[in-house]
Amino acid sequence: MHQFLGRVIWIIARLIGSLLPAPEWYSATVRVSRLLAPVFRLIIRLTRFRNDPRKEISHSWLVGIILQRLDSLEKPFPIPIRTSGSEAIFQAWNRPEGVVVCSVHLPLWNLILRSLVELNCSPTLVLAGEKAIRDGMFPPWGSAVRLPALVVDKKIYIKARGILRRGGSVATMIDDGSSPSLNQNVLKFIGAVGARVVFATVELQGNGEVLVQFYTPPDPFCKTEQSVRSNIAYFESRIDAVLHRREHTPENEAEMSYSHPEEG
Repeated sequence: MHQFLGRVIWIIARLIGSLLPAPEWYSATVRVSRLLAPVFRLIIRLTRFRNDPRKEISHSWLVGIILQRLDSLEKPFPIPIRTSGSEAIFQAWNRPEGVVVCSVHLPLWNLILRSLVELNCSPTLVLAGEKAIRDGMFPPWGSAVRLPALVVDKKIYIKARGILRRGGSVATMIDDGSSPSLNQNVLKFIGAVGARVVFATVELQGNGEVLVQFYTPPDPFCKTEQSVRSNIAYFESRIDAVLHRREHTPENEAEMSYSHPEEG
């Protein structure tokens, strides 16, 4: 079932990429995904992802899968991204001890990197899984930019430390994509090297716009174990808000209209 779904999504992406000009790819993806989201939710229940919290925002998840396929066509295309909390990035950037931008496997998480590029704050290094990296580079979707990247392995902290000690910046995930728990060791590492952390989330809006939000946690320097736990709790609350915010789907839009009739 999972392979069948992947094949169908690939065909949809190929049709969008071949029949429409690049400036229309994103809007077409959002419209098609909105129509297919109910079917996508049903199929998810039959796969290993049935307990994945991302199923609550299945429209966003489907948009992300199709965008990934479109990006493999290696042709830039516009995506409407609105960035909130950019001051958290600007305050942390160019810090001599380095900065680490942390996110999790939310749908559309790749677009956090595109937001950083558009803010002229491209990370020095992206840490990611092997499948996401192409020839040592990481591609923000829809962008011609390619960012230097390393596969996460047992020596990744040593490699990242060298970047941070030179005042560089690192973008990484602090979850493994299969469980809701966040990796406290990443924050402890940030505290140990004297770097600064910025958290980031991404969310598809009802109008198709992508909202990227950056946050300064209670202790951006992760100085103590208590402050690390506080930072984790803070970020978990932001992630939870994204995962459980009601999506704008045809079904609930009609329901909202019914629940709020016009005065007459």
